Amino acid sequence: MGYEDSTEDKVDGDYSLGRIIKTSLKYSIAAILSTYAFFGTLMCISRDFRNAVLFLHIVNVPLFANFSKPIDYGLENVDNFYLEGEAGKLGSWFIQSKSDPIRGFILYLHGNGGTRATSHRVGLYKKLTQFGFHVLVIDYRGFGDSDGYPTEEGVVEDSLLAWNWMKDRSVASEKPMFIWGHSLGTGVAIQLSKQLCDQGSPPDGLVLESPFSNAYDAAKTHPLAKPYSILPFYDEYMVKELKFAFQNDKWIQNVTTPILIIHDKSDHIVPFKLGRKLCLAARNYSLDVQCVDIDEKLYHKYIYKSKRLEEIIRNFEVRTAKK
Repeated sequence: MGYEDSTEDKVDGDYSLGRIIKTSLKYSIAAILSTYAFFGTLMCISRDFRNAVLFLHIVNVPLFANFSKPIDYGLENVDNFYLEGEAGKLGSWFIQSKSDPIRGFILYLHGNGGTRATSHRVGLYKKLTQFGFHVLVIDYRGFGDSDGYPTEEGVVEDSLLAWNWMKDRSVASEKPMFIWGHSLGTGVAIQLSKQLCDQGSPPDGLVLESPFSNAYDAAKTHPLAKPYSILPFYDEYMVKELKFAFQNDKWIQNVTTPILIIHDKSDHIVPFKLGRKLCLAARNYSLDVQCVDIDEKLYHKYIYKSKRLEEIIRNFEVRTAKK
């Protein structure tokens, strides 16, 4: 009897456990579908929400960042300050290289989400200063500890303000000045470069890291957007503004300075094919563009870890020096 009882208990226990797992799985799937439906509805009805998804400025990483103490992030010789712009104050870091001689100045324009203190960005600052560059980084309006709310025109205006600040400090050194954009920041960098070229004062070079052809292409291929992209109303209601946002493949035709495009083939956020599409567009406009393919499994954020990075930058410097 004891054997039979224990067997029945085991069967009942297995049945109960299986039922719990099955129920949990059912509720988990329902929760995921409900979440997607909720956010999909917001995308359809709210332009402000679509803008927030584009910029992700509410994602503050790291949490509770103390921007006044860059040393907390392993950065030395840094000035933390605020530029006064159209939308209010813009949080900024000017990271000075200890190298001698100094090779130049770089304005770094980051992508969406996070802040100037996000770890992969800090990793790039460290590399660039080690290579001999002074680096200026800003948080656009609405990001980090900056005032305001981001728009495409607004963040480009912020980048111009930062460029002019850096230019005022680099004139005496007569060192080259570069613009470096990553991800969404490539859209900002291209439009800033276009404005400067139109004014007859182009940067010495433009570096585009993990770029995209345009915001619409990037939205269609983003992993989080794929479940929505099969919906019949996706184009009309969910990404309609993006058809006219950050049109890199259009604005790049007005950039007359040398361009360097760097993209890793493993990029899962902005597919490599979109960087290649932008490169082909630039070549169709007969621009001075060099497209470097990285194949080191560095994905979207970690090109700064490339063993080839300093060599790539040096080769680009040689090209810009010949202009």
